Amino acid sequence: MMLLHWVVSYCEAKKSLYNTTFQLNEQSAIKLGVTMNTVFRSMKNTLMGNAKHLSEQLASSSPLQPHVNHFMESNDYFNAIVVVERSGRVVAASAEKDDFHDIVAAGPTRQELSDRSPTISEPFRSASGDIIVLMTYPIVDAQGEYYGYLGGTIHLHENNVLNEIFGESTTNESGTYTYVVDGSGHILYHPDRNRLGENVSANAVVQRVINGQRGYDEVTNTKGDVFLAGYTPVEENGWGIVVQTPAEEIRAQAVRIILKEIVYTLPIFLLLLAITILLARKLAAPFTLLANTAEGITSGKPVDSPPHHAIFSYEAHQLYQTVLLAMERLQKRAEHLLNEAQTDALTGLPNRRALNVLLSAWMQERKPFSVVAVDIDFFKQVNDTYGHQVGDQVLQFLANVMRANSRKGDFCCRYGGEEFIILLPNTPSDEAYQMIERIRTTLELKTSPTGKPITISCGVASYPDHAATAHELLECADQALYAAKRQGRNRTVLYEQLKADGA
Repeated sequence: MMLLHWVVSYCEAKKSLYNTTFQLNEQSAIKLGVTMNTVFRSMKNTLMGNAKHLSEQLASSSPLQPHVNHFMESNDYFNAIVVVERSGRVVAASAEKDDFHDIVAAGPTRQELSDRSPTISEPFRSASGDIIVLMTYPIVDAQGEYYGYLGGTIHLHENNVLNEIFGESTTNESGTYTYVVDGSGHILYHPDRNRLGENVSANAVVQRVINGQRGYDEVTNTKGDVFLAGYTPVEENGWGIVVQTPAEEIRAQAVRIILKEIVYTLPIFLLLLAITILLARKLAAPFTLLANTAEGITSGKPVDSPPHHAIFSYEAHQLYQTVLLAMERLQKRAEHLLNEAQTDALTGLPNRRALNVLLSAWMQERKPFSVVAVDIDFFKQVNDTYGHQVGDQVLQFLANVMRANSRKGDFCCRYGGEEFIILLPNTPSDEAYQMIERIRTTLELKTSPTGKPITISCGVASYPDHAATAHELLECADQALYAAKRQGRNRTVLYEQLKADGA
């Protein structure tokens, strides 16, 4: 749940930061556009005023160079000033005239001479390698004829008016920076001066801004980087200003916001979770106890009455009491049914099922013990002669004798029909032999329900001496039992004697 909350918070934070960044960048571009409009209007007016003064100088046949020098010293806009007559000859310049020959010879200045109107050139590279923008204003002589133009140059690789507007570097801590393009998409200003003069008209935002559109958008630049850009055109010179922030930085800010939220909320969440778990365990404790008790009862194991725990709700207390009463009754019933399921109804001895449970338990404990297989001799004749009712009484008679003559801890059970099994814990086969012989000799002298004594045949085997599993051990005892039958009945045979005879 908290993870989902943090994911949603991240998405909301990123969306909010995107919207804020878009609006800030657009507003920044608009403000810079207003400033640039004002500056270039002033630059145009400055050129216009000085062009008029030069017209007056021409009328009085005064030299133009002094005025050009004064203009250069007093202006903060241009890197150089030049006067070019309509033939393309440099008449006056703020530096050596020869330095301007390559500028005048460049293609853009030919266009300015032919237009005979105020112009701003596209950036061009001079013969010396400088990237230059030329801003001109026409000069008219006293007769109203076109004389040439007054030009001011902006050298993009040097300190210029754009640096004054935008600063030396406009990349802030968030990675936001500003760049300027002309009407053809050439970069005029950029924090990375290596990109000056580069044509980026393929950029979707640049296409919009040079078409006179204003706004903001997410854009992938010509380098393949994604930015959140705000943009605006500059009416005075036809240029465009773009202010953009790396989208990756905005996503990183959103991550930092969420990490701070996690740092602040996670301890509180963990504390509340711990309190909730503690309260839940307190409230669930009675039900857990009752469930464990019920599981014990259904498994057939004896279960003590569950202790009473502090209960925080009246309903839980009532349910606890009701369920506890029901469980007590259920346990009694389960114990009764379990006892019936593991008890032979005729003799009252444990049955074969109870024998298997005990054998499994003792073998898991690796407890040594002996097993005695007992079978009534000629029992079929008893049933045939005296009837099944007397036969049943004979079985009960034998069970009582076995119970009376066995030790505490010995286990007597009816295995099936007239066969019985006795388990003697921690008893070697010779002691087991003596014990079963006492029972056998007792039966020889005791009158049975038939009116005369009965005899039994017995086989003795021991764990772990004679077998490793319950099935194998019972097989060994049976083999000894049937050996006793073959040897004439009314006797006990040890399994180890069979092994010795076989050897």
